[in-house]
Amino acid sequence: MISLGYTILQAQDSIDLYPKIYNQYNTERDLKNNLFYNPATMSDYSSSSFSDFSLNYLKDDKKLFRQQTGSKSEGFTILTNSFQKLNENKTIWGNANYQNQDIFNIKWNENLDFDRIAPYIIADSIGGNMNIEQYKFGGGYNQKINKWTLGLQADYSAQQGSRPRDPRNVTTTSDLSMKIGFNFNLYKDWTIGVFANVNKYTQKISVKFISDIINPYLYNMNGFGAYNYFFSNTNSSIHEEYGYTAGGQIINKKHDFYLNATLEKSKNTKKVTNAYYDISDLTTESNSIEIGKFYSFNQNRIGFIAQLANQTRTGEEYGYTNNTEITQVIFKRKAYRKETNTSKIQLYYELQKDKYSLAIIPFTDYQTIKESRLYPFNGQKYDCIQFGINLDFKQKIKNNQVLEFQPYYSQRQVINVTNALNLNNIDFLNDMVLRDYTFLTSDITTVGASLRYHLELDKIPAIFIGTQYQSQKIQNKNNNFTSLNLGITF
Repeated sequence: MISLGYTILQAQDSIDLYPKIYNQYNTERDLKNNLFYNPATMSDYSSSSFSDFSLNYLKDDKKLFRQQTGSKSEGFTILTNSFQKLNENKTIWGNANYQNQDIFNIKWNENLDFDRIAPYIIADSIGGNMNIEQYKFGGGYNQKINKWTLGLQADYSAQQGSRPRDPRNVTTTSDLSMKIGFNFNLYKDWTIGVFANVNKYTQKISVKFISDIINPYLYNMNGFGAYNYFFSNTNSSIHEEYGYTAGGQIINKKHDFYLNATLEKSKNTKKVTNAYYDISDLTTESNSIEIGKFYSFNQNRIGFIAQLANQTRTGEEYGYTNNTEITQVIFKRKAYRKETNTSKIQLYYELQKDKYSLAIIPFTDYQTIKESRLYPFNGQKYDCIQFGINLDFKQKIKNNQVLEFQPYYSQRQVINVTNALNLNNIDFLNDMVLRDYTFLTSDITTVGASLRYHLELDKIPAIFIGTQYQSQKIQNKNNNFTSLNLGITF
């Protein structure tokens, strides 16, 4: 049996797997991910076709965490991606994803997509474990017509989260986006592009109690421990969001230069579903600009990517009266605001050899976060500086064997912290607010690495096996992440 395996490996020694793996998992392309948000630019994503399929096991064990996101998660993901160059002028791509995971010890949150809808969530003081199933699929088409390039793309995702014990929640989401882009070859190697995306998102939640002994209060939270008194203890709600993104690009292929700018706006309305009363609107406005420049000389590649980004989230809340025969709106006011400003720069160096490549990516970013609400006033502000380095090493072992090794390190330091929290007289809500504040304003040291081995045998696609480990140190406590993956490339 050993002798037979050796014979097969020797027979495949003529296959050169390394160029395929280098292209399929290209580090520089991943770095330029924002450039390919425009589906018209996807024709330049790769010079050759590729596909992969993988099965992944994930485990995330946290010692310090936000209660709303849980202390631990464990599950698996099935993922497939494909990029196909049909000919010189036509390109298609697609992906499909299924994930099943259990999240443990969630508290003060019955919803999914916490970062998307916060602070307007349904919460209780007991919480528990939740099982979440997620489905994602999408695809796109790109065609060149003379100096024009047209790109179309559609993506859809859905989730269901449930808890088998009181409080028994069932939460579902759906997210549909459709994107269009145009590129025009303006002059020689200069190309300009425009793109737009429209999005429809829905989240529905229902909470039930089977036990007659313990029925905890359900809070419709408004942020910083405040909640909607009028509609709290309502056990169902719906979030409906409509949004759009628009942007433009300037690209010069010959000089390895690009400029990318985007504007984004969405409005998320929360309703209580028993009577469909609007109780809050969360408007998110984002803008970003990114510039990238790269150079090649001999077997070396250098470059940089710089980005400026701003996001503002504004919450408007409705007030009602029931002093009449019907419930009526008496006011709508701005009550919540969160602004995040980010500046980031990444440097890039890669040494390209026939049998190996080494990419080195140092980076730093500075972020200012200011979050506040009125009625009653609460607020916090802090600045974060982060720096680190990512490495990507690819080694050709034999013609049919390739090894990838990707270690990384980062340090997040929080400075200029301002605490303007106005705590109420409910101790367990105060505890939740202070826990959030402590986590958000903590320094974080991250160390991790991933390792993947590729092997190609006769008449079957190349297989790979890989693993990743990451440790985050927060206030002398370690949050550890582990993954194992097995897949094929073809």
